[in-house]
Amino acid sequence: MEENNYLVESFGNSIGADIAEFAGEAVEFTLDTCVGEDGILKDIPFVGAALKLCNITSKVQEKYSFYKLKAFIQEINAGTVTPEKLEERKQKFLSKAKFRQKELEYILILIDRYVRFDKARMLAKLYLAYLDGDIIWEEFTMYAEVIDRFLLLDCGTLISADGKVIVHRNIGGESVLRLEALGLMTETNENSIFEQTSRGFGISAASMERFSANDKTYIRTEFGDKLAVILR
Repeated sequence: MEENNYLVESFGNSIGADIAEFAGEAVEFTLDTCVGEDGILKDIPFVGAALKLCNITSKVQEKYSFYKLKAFIQEINAGTVTPEKLEERKQKFLSKAKFRQKELEYILILIDRYVRFDKARMLAKLYLAYLDGDIIWEEFTMYAEVIDRFLLLDCGTLISADGKVIVHRNIGGESVLRLEALGLMTETNENSIFEQTSRGFGISAASMERFSANDKTYIRTEFGDKLAVILR
């Protein structure tokens, strides 16, 4: 296998692979045991290829990198997808091997940087959306950087059912403010002291009461809506 196609071919071979049997016992293996000739990773091509190419310097990093990569591939193959759809996705991926190599190298950098396993799963959902044509590569890279800055609480806030959050007297609004800073949510004027009347905009008893409550209403932006759909 040519070195420049190593990641591409290994990832293509991992699409649709059944890796459910690779359980938590793998934490007891060293890197050599995992990726050797008879290693536990030999049937997860992308994980084995990625670990071989990465500069891993400690057993803790070996174990943690294994689980993040495993989480990524498991999410890639999660859900109910027909064999025909899997093959279509695989062939589409392999059709642009030179560019896919750069994509996967970028993804490996991100996975290595992520601390939590759930971020690797989020990234997998994002990459599937890109492969399926729901987002373009530029959107993928923007959302991938957003995920890097996510807290788990932030994701829950973002994908809430109606995409609206009311913060009362600024209590508990830290998650919303982080999402606002990332361009995923924005404050509305629903709690403004002004409201539209027959004579234009003015102040009424009702608008004064809403304003005095010191509530702030936030909704998802279009940018946030698209990410919420992908991560659900």
